[in-house]
Amino acid sequence: NGTVSLAWSASAGATSYTVKRGLAPGGPYASIASDVASPTSVDNAVVNGTPYYYVVSANNPVGASGDSNEASATPKAPSDLVVSALTESMFL
Repeated sequence: NGTVSLAWSASAGATSYTVKRGLAPGGPYASIASDVASPTSVDNAVVNGTPYYYVVSANNPVGASGDSNEASATPKAPSDLVVSALTESMFL
């Protein structure tokens, strides 16, 4: 609900990662998180029902890798929760 959680395999020698997001398959992509230390990230700047497309690049002192394969996600609101009230009658 309003978030996309991302996780990827760690790259040997990577000191950080850059996460990029696009609104169409194949990009263009804009960086949404840089210097990410672990191979996970959460995108909180999304709208439910809108598809998003992500790529990640690994960074080390020499430079950045190329982009990863694209992954997509469409955040959705949780299903409506239905609560039923039970009543109990006691007769004396």
